[in-house]
Amino acid sequence: MRPSILLIACLLLGPAVSSVFAQAEPPMQPTPEFAIVGKVDAEKATVELKFAFHVVRMVTEERTKVEGGKQVAYKVMKQVLQLRVETEAMPLDEIAVVDIQGKKLTKAEVLKRVKPGQAVLVNSSDQALLPAIAKSVAADTLVFVSPPEEADGPAPALPPAGPPTR
Repeated sequence: MRPSILLIACLLLGPAVSSVFAQAEPPMQPTPEFAIVGKVDAEKATVELKFAFHVVRMVTEERTKVEGGKQVAYKVMKQVLQLRVETEAMPLDEIAVVDIQGKKLTKAEVLKRVKPGQAVLVNSSDQALLPAIAKSVAADTLVFVSPPEEADGPAPALPPAGPPTR
């Protein structure tokens, strides 16, 4: 039996195609969050940051319909999107603050540059920001590098890498 041309092509092109997909994968790095500066306390050397995020809640709603000439009540579940704001004090003695190019700033420089109402980035990794993120924000944006949060358990297993399947 003669192997089909398609099989030979797959065997020859397989490594080339998989290397293209491997190059297209984004680097495994946490994405920084945006926060708004609240209060700046120069005496305590803390900056209060406000984080906004959406929370989806399930609510039960009672409705009525006409069935057989009578009003009938029934309940439905629906999702409600709520905006939440959390505030966190960032002690400048415990975290690092860098500019968008990654240059570490002193406590005095941070207190001089940070203003209430200013947008900042908060990164849980000390790796440099991805170039696409750095280009998408203002040149004077500050990056607060906070230690990563402790996980409650082991991270879930990731699916195997490779080309998309149908």
